[in-house]
Amino acid sequence: MATKKGAPCNFSEGDFVLWSRVDARLPGNKLMVRWVGPFRITDEMVQHVSNQGLLLNVERFCDARYNDELSRWELEVSWQGLEDAENSYEGLEELFNDVPAKVAAYVAENSSDGLRAALAAPQE
Repeated sequence: MATKKGAPCNFSEGDFVLWSRVDARLPGNKLMVRWVGPFRITDEMVQHVSNQGLLLNVERFCDARYNDELSRWELEVSWQGLEDAENSYEGLEELFNDVPAKVAAYVAENSSDGLRAALAAPQE
């Protein structure tokens, strides 16, 4: 969505966009850029996940659960500046390494004995 020297593009519902691609099926050694479209933007993709290099701040913790598959405690994180639909469960140890004061405050106020024990274990 951005050229090497360009800026990221944002689109709104109702906008029209063109998609560029190189057509390698053309005869000869030439690669011709073709523009396909226009395509109408119909809705916002809130649930789309990609690595965009964003640094997010923890707004608050919403819930805690034990993940049997990974054998670890996880906290549901509400990220600052993002919608509730974008909350995610993150591992307790990773969160404690990043934001120890917030994790300790949440565990002290809102959690079960199992979560308290899990938080105490990495600190010992």
